[in-house]
Amino acid sequence: MAGSKKTGKIYRSLLSNSLKKNGLITWRYVFTGTERETAVEKTFFLEFAMINPSETAEEITLGFKARQIFNEEDLQYALAGTDSAKTIQTEAILKPSFVTVRFGEMGSSARHTALYFSSNQIEINQKNFEITAGNCRFTENTITGFISVDENELETHPEYLCNPGYVKYNFDFEITSPCESGFDGKDFFWCPVGLKTNFSGTMNYNGYDYIVNPKTSFGYIEKFYGRDYVSPWFHLSGCSIQSIISGHTLFDSGFAVHGSFNDKISFIADIEGTRLDFVADKNKFNCIWECVQAPKTADDENELLHWNVSIDEKTWVIDADIFCKVSDLANRKMEMTCGKRMLLSVIETGSGYGEIKVFKKTKKSLEQIEYLRVTKAFCQYGNIEE
Repeated sequence: MAGSKKTGKIYRSLLSNSLKKNGLITWRYVFTGTERETAVEKTFFLEFAMINPSETAEEITLGFKARQIFNEEDLQYALAGTDSAKTIQTEAILKPSFVTVRFGEMGSSARHTALYFSSNQIEINQKNFEITAGNCRFTENTITGFISVDENELETHPEYLCNPGYVKYNFDFEITSPCESGFDGKDFFWCPVGLKTNFSGTMNYNGYDYIVNPKTSFGYIEKFYGRDYVSPWFHLSGCSIQSIISGHTLFDSGFAVHGSFNDKISFIADIEGTRLDFVADKNKFNCIWECVQAPKTADDENELLHWNVSIDEKTWVIDADIFCKVSDLANRKMEMTCGKRMLLSVIETGSGYGEIKVFKKTKKSLEQIEYLRVTKAFCQYGNIEE
């Protein structure tokens, strides 16, 4: 895994007892793979998530699964059309409790598939940190697995909120730019433990073979847990970075932005060894952030979405502008821990591009320290959907 001891501790940490019935935890891996025959590059993600795992530890409980609760007497009222029929509740609204492994691609052909487990079906070796969920295995330096979901299964279980698909993968990874901070609040924790992570290995995804090379994987790992998803959900990250000033590719750099936390966001970056940590629960800084549709000009062939972040602190000023084609966006929905059929609805892509400007305050002027060109950025924006 490499990285620091603290990074490793964060990566290995599990849900506290207080969150096992009312909380979630997610390990997320993002990387680029190259199709063996065509050399086409695509961005993929893999997630291991636990949602209220101890609420119904013996069984999988999905809040969107239809569960009829009316009895024979209620049925007779309904057939007769009596006033009592108007008060009949036809479905039970349950609190979700499950473990899931999700794998998917991002971009114009985005889709993802998912496996579900009860928490009692998961094996966790805390001493050596190894999590096993069916055929999927997660350690400090490897992720391996096999996922297959067919159309017939999804017709029976639309509550899986995924697509049919197949993937068999085997990857090693090494964190080359570790991170120990992000956000540590009362109800939510987030840390981009691997701002830049080198993945290597192979996979077969829906019948196509892909190679993941350390130099071109542009990998990223994050960990978050808490009472529930934050909303609005705002995220940017990437490590395919070039200095516009020097013209050099920055092989040991990465950045991540996440929020919102009480109307603020956290911005973390490692630029060739220079750390920029603006943590929403610790640092005093002003920030402006938004995700909006970009005004269309005569030169634009595509509609664009614009993620904008501006940070103003006593020493630093940061301006980040990341764009993506609307046609490259996909919508993904995830159950909230509170149940009530509430979802976090997120639009996302792995093909964001743009610029980050870094200034340092010197007396009453600004000195531009770096001007970065970013490609292959992982971008998300979402809100709660009821």
